[in-house]
Amino acid sequence: MMKKNKVVIGTRGSLLAVAQSKHVRSMLQEIYPEIEFEIKEIVTTGDVDLRTNWNNSDTSLKSLFTKEIEKELLDGTIHLAVHSMKDMPAESPAGLICGSIPEREDYRDVVVSKSNLKLSELPEGSVVGTSSLRRTMAVKEMRPDLVIEPIRGNIHTRLRKLKEENFDAIVLAAAGLKRVGLENEITQYLETHEMMPAPAQGALCIQCKEDDLFIREILSSITEKEVEEVVEIEREFSRIFDGGCHTPMGCSAEIIGDEICLKGMYCHEEVVYKGEVTGKREEGKSLAQKLAGIIRGRLMNKGKVYIVGAGPGDLELLSLKAKRCVEEADCIVYDRLINKRILKFAKPDAELIYLGKLNTEGGVIQDEINKTLVREALKGKVVTRLKGGDPFVFGRGGEEIQEILKDEIPFEVVPGITSSISVPAYSGIPVTHRGISRSFHVFTGHTMEDGGWHNFDAIAKLKGTLVFLMGVKNLDLITGDLIKNGKDPETPVGIIEKGSTSKQRVIRGTLSTIVEIAKKEDVKPPAIIIIGGVVNLRDEFNWFEKKELFGKKILVTRDEKQAEAMSSVIEKKGGEAVELPLIQIEDQMKDYDYSEIKKYSCLLFNSQNAVRSFFRYLPDMRLLGDIKIGVVGVKTKEELSKVKLVPDFMPEEYIGELLAKEACDCTKEEDKILFVTSDISPNNPEEWSAKYKRNFEKLAAYKTVKIKKDKSEVEETLKGVDIVTFLSSSTVEAFVESLDGNLDGIKGVKFASIGPVTSETMKKLGLSVDIEAKIFTAEGVLKSIEEAM
Repeated sequence: MMKKNKVVIGTRGSLLAVAQSKHVRSMLQEIYPEIEFEIKEIVTTGDVDLRTNWNNSDTSLKSLFTKEIEKELLDGTIHLAVHSMKDMPAESPAGLICGSIPEREDYRDVVVSKSNLKLSELPEGSVVGTSSLRRTMAVKEMRPDLVIEPIRGNIHTRLRKLKEENFDAIVLAAAGLKRVGLENEITQYLETHEMMPAPAQGALCIQCKEDDLFIREILSSITEKEVEEVVEIEREFSRIFDGGCHTPMGCSAEIIGDEICLKGMYCHEEVVYKGEVTGKREEGKSLAQKLAGIIRGRLMNKGKVYIVGAGPGDLELLSLKAKRCVEEADCIVYDRLINKRILKFAKPDAELIYLGKLNTEGGVIQDEINKTLVREALKGKVVTRLKGGDPFVFGRGGEEIQEILKDEIPFEVVPGITSSISVPAYSGIPVTHRGISRSFHVFTGHTMEDGGWHNFDAIAKLKGTLVFLMGVKNLDLITGDLIKNGKDPETPVGIIEKGSTSKQRVIRGTLSTIVEIAKKEDVKPPAIIIIGGVVNLRDEFNWFEKKELFGKKILVTRDEKQAEAMSSVIEKKGGEAVELPLIQIEDQMKDYDYSEIKKYSCLLFNSQNAVRSFFRYLPDMRLLGDIKIGVVGVKTKEELSKVKLVPDFMPEEYIGELLAKEACDCTKEEDKILFVTSDISPNNPEEWSAKYKRNFEKLAAYKTVKIKKDKSEVEETLKGVDIVTFLSSSTVEAFVESLDGNLDGIKGVKFASIGPVTSETMKKLGLSVDIEAKIFTAEGVLKSIEEAM
């Protein structure tokens, strides 16, 4: 192998290319000080032809930046060449190889903006410069309201254009800016979930002749094997999709221990298809092939859209099929009138898209809904469109179906309980009743787009009940036209506002009086109008408004997993539950050595969570043997019964020390007793040991983590809330901390406590104790609220 005293490095003449070559030279020079490394700048076709219209996927475009350099390598005028790996064609010319992939620079994309604003902060209509379709699609996905304009040139040229031309921001690769010393220009780094980087972005390829063994040997000294590993996988993904300079695709591979996680995206006809796979490192390029197969499958297979009626507002009026559609959905598009608790049935990774509107007259928002359904389904997703009431009863479900049919997307319709019958029923007004009304007729309360109106000459002659949806704005037109066309002015009229919710309100009058009454009562949508003799049955048939918690909006602050049970009880009693979890319960028993249990004579549990955490990981119930068990509270007893165990004792009062005292009746002095509780339990087993001559030990089976919410979120959630419930001191502390200790904005809100310990914390932190439970359970809190109301 012939050694060289001088090695010539070939590179393009751009500042970035030269900076990269200097970086490689310094690495080699440090290892081989006896060799002279010279840099030779070479002009390529790509440097001369800076067209802005290279928006195609021709992989030959990459060779525009390499072929002149590669020719000199083959001719022997240079010994090695430094390229950006993402600019390299999939295959090198015969006789040349990639001799080394050294350390990788930051592979992310970045935003550089004039006013130092992040992408999310740019005003609507701002101009963003990029000539990459990949970056264009990512920006459009994040901010469809921005204007994308092409921009070409090297880094310095683009930065100059940003300052001098009509650009508000540009998108570049972080690696380039860092390598030329312009890192301080970066406004925002875009993570891979926001903008997937180009394959091998930030990596270098050092090219050499295949038969030049000396150059290959010295290049091996700066090769980073892990970088080489992930770059090969990313380039394989690119090769499968024929990834040229302007193919709208990206990917990112990451080594995590013995595994590799590969994420990728590919754009087709303005739809972004994404995927992710994880596998063993030895799988190598097959992971790229697997991911490409997943994405191609999504590209070929359209998803499905469920047009689902969510009912009028009461969660329990949701159908079983509608619930299944929510549970299976990859994406849920929902409107303003659904019960938000329905969304809790969604998968953890389901995308939730709110597209609500204050009226149902369509316009821009309806067009956005239609486009969203199509876009998400074309990604291969199961999309559930959740609509208040029924999709076809003035719900514009038909228009949404017509839109998705243009792309031949399969769909199903799931009917919902329409407000036209359910809301009157909840207000005590049947739409039909023997001897009063033998039919009912449902109308929209809106005028048509061309200004047309109903044929009230025909409607006024109908003998059945008349129901107008969305008609509050046109109440005077409806009543006036009915009277004008012969309807008796004394016909009873009811307006039901926020029907089937805890804020339901019913205003009654006649055709001649209801307009003035509605103005005086300041009736607001959503509301329906019901006209006919059945309205008079309300006094006799009213049932919903007599429920124990009707009219009360109650804030539930307990752990998210446990909040559902309490919220369900509130709504069954006619109230409205709002959830704001202020604590999180985390099990601590996964690594506990349960063989230690045998040394205890007695186990004490002071909460449901203690029972759940302890028994979740218990490997064999027989480990308990004849150990005695005591519990505090009926709910803890119920939780224990779920594992087919009955406690040996339970004190009448829900106090930990009483539990310890009763344990003495079934144990001997010096016996070991395990008190299973939380990490923040105020009980003191050391004191009990001295007092009762037993060896009490504490086991923190679960951890209570306080959740500090954003102050604005808490203030927004509190709007309209009547009562805030606290089931632990931790929730009280998290509540006050979330408000930064400022309690001025919570006037008019009442506070309910589960018991004396929590009440003491409330008083200490400046909150009033308006209601305190007599029985220290969630149900006890609600029972005390009922009594107080």
